[in-house]
Amino acid sequence: MHQKHMFGIVAASVVVAAAVFWLSACQQSGGGAENSESPVAPASGGQASVTAGGQLVAYTPGAYKPLSTCNLGMVNATTFGTKPVDLKADAVNTFKGWLFATGIESPTYWLRLDGQQGDRYLQARLRLDVERPDVVAVHPDAPRVSGFTAAIPANALPPGQYHAYLAITSGDTTYICDSGRHIDAIH
Repeated sequence: MHQKHMFGIVAASVVVAAAVFWLSACQQSGGGAENSESPVAPASGGQASVTAGGQLVAYTPGAYKPLSTCNLGMVNATTFGTKPVDLKADAVNTFKGWLFATGIESPTYWLRLDGQQGDRYLQARLRLDVERPDVVAVHPDAPRVSGFTAAIPANALPPGQYHAYLAITSGDTTYICDSGRHIDAIH
């Protein structure tokens, strides 16, 4: 049993490494998005923001704390419901929603896309730069600028179904805000 578990871990690591290599190669050949690795800059309300990218990077899942102040509302013009939303294979896919957490020092915001088979763990940095008075009306402690729009390039995700959710990292702590969203990347 121990040998099977170790094989599963090694296989998952190889798949993630291959995905990172593939995504990097696409970006270097001019087929990907602009580089989103810009420094963290202060935004209104003491929140921090980073350049929204579309560049997906691999991450390693770990322990987290739950967070309930978010909503990943739509992708492209489709509002999330109970069924997975299909991504456009030939165009940029735009995710919209809102996210905030009070009392978190130096937060970095992420859109996470986890493969349903537990074989891919990818994330893209978010920038909170959309005013959301509707969020403030329900959550008075929310900053007015708590919304985001994130563009993921066409065909950036390998084919498959993904669990899409939001995360905030601060130091060694990760906060997960999950609205139960799923997408299908069909090429």
